[in-house]
Amino acid sequence: MDSITTIRVVAGAIVVSVLVVYIFYILTLSRALSKCSPSSRTMQPAMVWLLLVPFVNLAWEFRVVMGLAKSLGNEFRLRNIPNDDPQPGMLLGITMCTFGACGILHFLGFLALVAYMVHLVLLVIYWAKIAEFSRRLDQVQVITGIPNAMPLRRLDQAQAMTGIPSPTLFREENSTLHDMSLEELARSRDAQTDRLGKLKNERQTAEPQHIGSLDALIAGIEQEIRVFDERMCTLIAEGRS
Repeated sequence: MDSITTIRVVAGAIVVSVLVVYIFYILTLSRALSKCSPSSRTMQPAMVWLLLVPFVNLAWEFRVVMGLAKSLGNEFRLRNIPNDDPQPGMLLGITMCTFGACGILHFLGFLALVAYMVHLVLLVIYWAKIAEFSRRLDQVQVITGIPNAMPLRRLDQAQAMTGIPSPTLFREENSTLHDMSLEELARSRDAQTDRLGKLKNERQTAEPQHIGSLDALIAGIEQEIRVFDERMCTLIAEGRS
């Protein structure tokens, strides 16, 4: 193998390694967004993968940082997670993006190289920060079986505000769902459907500060209705009533 071939192999290995690391970075951002409830997100988790598109990623990186910061901020407030920054990671992320953009301006000469090196350092710090925020979302108590739903205290606030009881919590270790007959399931589902309609009507006239609680409660009841539907389909398939 001549020297040119060796250089090409080494360069290719470096490019592949950098790409793999960058994919894991994007995966962390996407997972953090996916842990936010739909009502909290300002962008979809799949949109983060546009960072893999060359040149487009230079501008899109700013959009991802802002979208992720706003989504995490909304979710922290929804779950009553204390955080000093209302838009977590925004300042660090924007600074990282700015240095990255300066790093491709070749007319800056040596300063461009310095800017890009700073960008890489900030990227690692930002990556760790988002991973930390993601872990905090995992640690907060949420309704069992309802991904990214609000904490129990938030449910109590919504119940007190609307007068509508909070959804039944189906816990795997203490659940009566599997003991219910098809008729009982149908009655419970109808009751939840009525509650859902009342909540949606309440939301139309609710004050802005109550919208988040109502949205989360609505999402919880919709999830519970889907649980009823799945259980009813299972009973019908098994020929049970």
